[in-house]
Amino acid sequence: MTYSSPEAPSRLLLAVGGDLRSGLTATFAEAGFVVTTALPSGDVDCLAEAQTPQVVVLDTELGGEAEALRAGLALRAKAATADVPVLLLIASSAPLVVDHGLESGVTDVAMRISPAALVKHRVQEMLRVKRRIDDLRRSEWSLEHAQPIARLGNWPWDPVEDLVTWSAKVDRLLDVPDTTSSTTMDVFLARVHAQDKAICDDLSRATGVMGTLQDITERTATENRI
Repeated sequence: MTYSSPEAPSRLLLAVGGDLRSGLTATFAEAGFVVTTALPSGDVDCLAEAQTPQVVVLDTELGGEAEALRAGLALRAKAATADVPVLLLIASSAPLVVDHGLESGVTDVAMRISPAALVKHRVQEMLRVKRRIDDLRRSEWSLEHAQPIARLGNWPWDPVEDLVTWSAKVDRLLDVPDTTSSTTMDVFLARVHAQDKAICDDLSRATGVMGTLQDITERTATENRI
């Protein structure tokens, strides 16, 4: 059965025991979720594949711990739900139970006796983190595809580890093998133009450095012609 609120910003698959089902369903629906309940937990696979939820709540008391862990593994094995946040509700806080849950691929673990409002908060926080990660991935994808057009590359330096890493475009700008994407600052600077090295002279107190490289060959040639 599916319940929905007027706003319905997120799709939630709820696979919990009967003692929690009505309370959690009402709480999430009031918070604007579209809630689909799974009865029993074996329904999770089929429902997840058919509806592609944005977040899943599993319960070790619905079908047992082994079934809940199997459902978590099954969700991770499918491309459509491989990175969907999953909250596992457990009856015992024993470390072994928590470890088994995390090993099965669930995102977070909470006690079954937690108030519905707290469970809702945990789910909302998982979604916020997931959205930030997705935004970051989209930003990285955009940057990766924009850099070749602008003939631009970026590099951060970690002074503690003395490790410089860089984007793919830097390989071509510095003429290094594409199998190499990190090195020490000294080795990195050895490939930087002498006029640009002065910028990196006083880095003794730096806790981190971000830099960019750009191929200005054509621009310089145009300026010389003018």
